[in-house]
Amino acid sequence: ATPLSVESDMRPTDKHIGADFKRGTVNLDIGSDDALSAELKEKGVENLSFDPQNLPEEHNRQILSQLEKKPADSATLFGILNKVSDPEERKSALQVAYENVKLGGKVFIKVEEPKKYLTEVKQIFPSAKIRQGLIKAVKWKIDDDIQWNPRVALSSNATLI
Repeated sequence: ATPLSVESDMRPTDKHIGADFKRGTVNLDIGSDDALSAELKEKGVENLSFDPQNLPEEHNRQILSQLEKKPADSATLFGILNKVSDPEERKSALQVAYENVKLGGKVFIKVEEPKKYLTEVKQIFPSAKIRQGLIKAVKWKIDDDIQWNPRVALSSNATLI
């Protein structure tokens, strides 16, 4: 299995996502990037690291249990998709984000070639777009049968990224 840890060159900067995080919110960091965790802590964001390859199983179970009670406001997947060669494993990482982010929650995906992965990400997050070198998405899907129309959501005070 490919480790999910992110290398320092894939680390976010304020230019990429800093303004998207609000003090007092919770982020699910899939891949457990220590640098990201420190950066978000400085911003007053609780960063929950989930990494089945590099963190103890009990830790990951506790994170998912916590998120069952209250889903995360956002999720980050930095460097994961381009480091995992198996499409099913990439889909699984995206599913973890989808299942553990609240409705309207933002997802930030950093990969070396965003266009290469956009179609794959859109299978889970249809709202995905490339912005500022990242793939950014919002969890709009309510269930398997109903999908929100972002234009309708915008008219009800929701915001797109």
